[in-house]
Amino acid sequence: KQWYQRRVAITAGGGLGMTAWDVQACLQMILPICSDPAKDMFPKEPFDLKSYVQYCENQWKSVAQPYWLKYTFGGIYGFNFKSASQIFFSDGNLDPWSAGGVQQVDGEVCGYDCPKFLIKDGAHHLDLRGSNENDPSSVIEARYTEIEAISRWISPLARQRKVDF
Repeated sequence: KQWYQRRVAITAGGGLGMTAWDVQACLQMILPICSDPAKDMFPKEPFDLKSYVQYCENQWKSVAQPYWLKYTFGGIYGFNFKSASQIFFSDGNLDPWSAGGVQQVDGEVCGYDCPKFLIKDGAHHLDLRGSNENDPSSVIEARYTEIEAISRWISPLARQRKVDF
């Protein structure tokens, strides 16, 4: 019941992409969030995978895959993107989630062309939001770097199809 109440509150809260995030967090990227007053400042709330999966499957009428992320990318034991290419990794140093991000990208981690950008004075997906006069220069630089990478990736396709970007 606690999971249901919390998830309904998050989903009902609306906001940019909250419904999409709930679907993804339920079906592919289950992030076990719990609390324990002996270790943090929040009331005790254990994580119960079984009830969480049940909520998700009832909510989205689909099969939850709680280990999909781990088996696809290696999870907490390291990432394996060797068969992947053309992924842009960005994290912000003001982001509490950055510890769970990909910290370093090289030939051992990624198969081909996976740039990594640490956004000083930024948080996750700030670079993907619309421009704002208060954007720090690091966010603007991240956006230009992303545009360069995406242009590099789609240019060969555009030439094949004779499309200008």
